[in-house]
Amino acid sequence: MTEPRSEVVPPPGRLTGAGYVFGYVFPRELVEAQPLPNELRGRFCGGIGALMLVDYATSPAGPYRELVFLPGRFEVRGRRHPVITRIFVSSEASVRSGRANWALPKELATFESEARGPRRERIRVASEDRIFFEAELEWGLLPLPMLVPRWPFPFTLAQPGAGGFRLTTLHGSAIARRARLVSLRVSGHQFPDLALLRPILGVRVAPFRLVFPSPRVESGDDSGGR
Repeated sequence: MTEPRSEVVPPPGRLTGAGYVFGYVFPRELVEAQPLPNELRGRFCGGIGALMLVDYATSPAGPYRELVFLPGRFEVRGRRHPVITRIFVSSEASVRSGRANWALPKELATFESEARGPRRERIRVASEDRIFFEAELEWGLLPLPMLVPRWPFPFTLAQPGAGGFRLTTLHGSAIARRARLVSLRVSGHQFPDLALLRPILGVRVAPFRLVFPSPRVESGDDSGGR
């Protein structure tokens, strides 16, 4: 993949592509065992979390791939917001722009995919030439009867960053098909080991359109209403 640019690309981020979203209810002990910023420690509220694997065909920073761990919701200034705590991407331009614009804790990794059938693939993610995540996925033929106005559901990310939390409300649309996580292997400490957990729902979204607008920044002390 050719890097189109390495500088920060300003918002909004308008993206298209395909990917997988697997919904979970993650146990508190798994979430709190992960490295968390000080602003999030002791503030996990549960709710629906997600494992996401995304292949962006187009974005302002060029095409790239992504692996996301979204544990669920955290208490942020008396409200509950989803927060992404681990995210790996295949593009340095995406790392720079994601961190600078939306305080997404992006890290660089290499991705490879292998077709395992007409509707099955294997995806591997590696860091420093060592594979730490490997998943085999398959999806159904018929689309689910939904075209969502916001993707994958209405939510506002709240990411801790310099100057306070950056709140970003995502907009988009997607065609979804049921998907299944056939197998999953996680090794090392780069990503939480979800291999023994079962998702409550899995979908493949293809195609999708997604917009990351400019965030609003909430600065000052986060007392969380305490």
